Amino acid sequence: MFAESIPAMPGAADPSALAFRTFLAVAERLALPVRERLALLGIAKSTYTVWLKRQEQDDLRDVDGDKLDRMALVLGIYEMAGAVFPDGVAWLTRANRAPAFQGRRPLDRMLDGRMEDLLETLSYLKTASMGLF
Repeated sequence: MFAESIPAMPGAADPSALAFRTFLAVAERLALPVRERLALLGIAKSTYTVWLKRQEQDDLRDVDGDKLDRMALVLGIYEMAGAVFPDGVAWLTRANRAPAFQGRRPLDRMLDGRMEDLLETLSYLKTASMGLF
């Protein structure tokens, strides 16, 4: 995914700021409170507050690769859920009996805060998109 920060071209928007804005749009669509946004990003509230202020100036160039990967995974999950299911938001927010979710909502699995939970959710969706579930 985004293992390294991509340098912005002159006059271009900062890719990290764009990723964060996209993450915020997805978080709004899912009606996530701040504590859940923090869990998905794996950051403290103070960092989130700083990012909110800095993204207004389009300057989040120092965001590390792990956080960019998390943003990309959340976006990928959101997009894939919408492509695989008629209502991707509903799929993310309803209990799921699949072994990967054990009766919990896929969003609950994502909110456990570990990168592997995001990866497993995306992997499930990719497999479902191939009609294997």
